[in-house]
Amino acid sequence: MQVIYLDVLLAVNLFVNYFLLLSVKLFFHSKVKRWRMILAAVIGSLFSLMIFLPDPGLLLTFLIKGILGVLLVWLCFGYQQRGIFIKTVLGFFGVNFLYAGVMMALWIFVCPVGMYWNNGVAYFHISALALVIGTIVAYIVVRVICFLWNKRVHAKELYQIKIIWNQKEANLSAFYDTGNRLIDPFTGHPVVICEYQAVKNLLPASIQQVLESGQYIQSTELLQAVKFHLIPFQTVGGESFIVGFAPDQFYLEEKPVSGFMIGITVNHLSHGEFQAVLPAKFN
Repeated sequence: MQVIYLDVLLAVNLFVNYFLLLSVKLFFHSKVKRWRMILAAVIGSLFSLMIFLPDPGLLLTFLIKGILGVLLVWLCFGYQQRGIFIKTVLGFFGVNFLYAGVMMALWIFVCPVGMYWNNGVAYFHISALALVIGTIVAYIVVRVICFLWNKRVHAKELYQIKIIWNQKEANLSAFYDTGNRLIDPFTGHPVVICEYQAVKNLLPASIQQVLESGQYIQSTELLQAVKFHLIPFQTVGGESFIVGFAPDQFYLEEKPVSGFMIGITVNHLSHGEFQAVLPAKFN
């Protein structure tokens, strides 16, 4: 009969949940307050008490885990835009599936002494010293993986920006691109290019329809809009346009800055590492 110590169960799962959230934070370069990560990890560890319950079946276990995953992401990262939230949830599920796969493999092929697996919850009877060593090792592994991941986009080239318009806000990761020299001809201000999905919640329904239709020049809604206009730019195929507007407030790394326009593109700017491109003149 397996003996399970409640304090060990909660401590181990607190540790596991914290580092799963930390992995997602580092992969997506999210700005997260530490207390939110700890709160989410504590809530997640409480769900480890499911280990004492009868097996609810595979389908119900996945449903409970899915709801818990969404809850933890919301507690830790908050809800900014639907696209970013969905991407973060999927990232959290991804690292969870990786962790679950490793735990299941250990249970099936090694079955180490003091390990118990039930209802998707792993229990290890380990000492405090082993937990500290495991924490250090896990942190090193996470940092190495993130270093390899970030070779595609150097973390030092990414900045957190906040755009406020009409009492709504959007928080994005932005890449500093010295090649972005786009200037708004109407205001003379450099343009921060943003993905449509990342700033969609800021926009009036009429402007959303214009962007989703792609009919910028022929749009009467855009011509009638007070704060929105077309910004021309050069592409390989010739001249094109993006919809632009002046934000009410713009923050770079939590510091208010002025003199920038927001340009909206319906194309993806990266594979999820960032949702905006800063202009060369921002620095």
